[in-house]
Amino acid sequence: MSFKTFLRPSAPGGVMTLDPIKKYTAPRWFKATTGAVITPYIIALGALGISGPVSVEFDAAAGDSELFGLVANATAAFDIRIVDPGRTNYEWSNRVINGNTIMGTSQLPYYLPETYFMDVANGGKRQLTLYLTDLSGAPNNVRISFFGRTFFNRQAPAAIKKEYRKRIGDKERSRLHFLTSDQPITALGAGATVRGRFLVPSDWPFEMAKLTVDTLPAATPFEMEMWENGTSKRFSNMGLRLHSTEMWGSGQLPFILPETKVLARNDFLEFDIWNLGANPTNFYLTIGGRLLRSENVRDLMDNYEGYTGESRLLESR
Repeated sequence: MSFKTFLRPSAPGGVMTLDPIKKYTAPRWFKATTGAVITPYIIALGALGISGPVSVEFDAAAGDSELFGLVANATAAFDIRIVDPGRTNYEWSNRVINGNTIMGTSQLPYYLPETYFMDVANGGKRQLTLYLTDLSGAPNNVRISFFGRTFFNRQAPAAIKKEYRKRIGDKERSRLHFLTSDQPITALGAGATVRGRFLVPSDWPFEMAKLTVDTLPAATPFEMEMWENGTSKRFSNMGLRLHSTEMWGSGQLPFILPETKVLARNDFLEFDIWNLGANPTNFYLTIGGRLLRSENVRDLMDNYEGYTGESRLLESR
């Protein structure tokens, strides 16, 4: 969320003033690069090829950055793995995910379900490392950009730095995360069905917010039934199957859940998927959300002892 342009006057009828932090905050794109001398911003994948490490650099001389979303241009579909070496090699997803499920275009950008903060104040230069794999079986040129904002706090006066840190804080309240099915769903025959699951990591609860899918062949229709492990809590009334166009969106137009769902650590969702297409199909399902990672957030999913009233989670930045 953008900082407010104006600060409210301290008294009715007072003067509206520009927020001084706005002078040191600006939108910014962060482009993935291979480091090659010629066209370093093009990630050239061979047929079913795997890229080496691709980096997204964040300059410590500028200041901290916050990522809001992803845009890309590619010849064909690809898988991606995103790693943050500055946070003990934290991986953004439980395994590789299809790029088309988390990336959009400038006209229809994919907004992350939780912004991702790159704090360079204590660690110097920061970066994300990407690993890509072609899914098409043909040469594939990929361009990827993260977009967000940079706080030029290194250049700000001491008073502005202090106010910036007061607003942003030092602690991570939650962490962006993507879940895909534990096992790939590949070559599912026409009319066939298979059971799968989405497993929550073992460290913190997961809050799901967006549903996206890609298929190969493209736009293959399917039906799905999904439920919580070991319960009767199903995602449709009477356990009825939902058509893909009723439940799943794309990276450009994700389906945003009308109510987020929090799953306990080590919990999982199960699902059955039916291929309604005429050909064997690969299905790439992605749930976008966040891990509730903070010592300030009690995990009421596991322990209700001491719960005395309405709980309010800390809001993310």
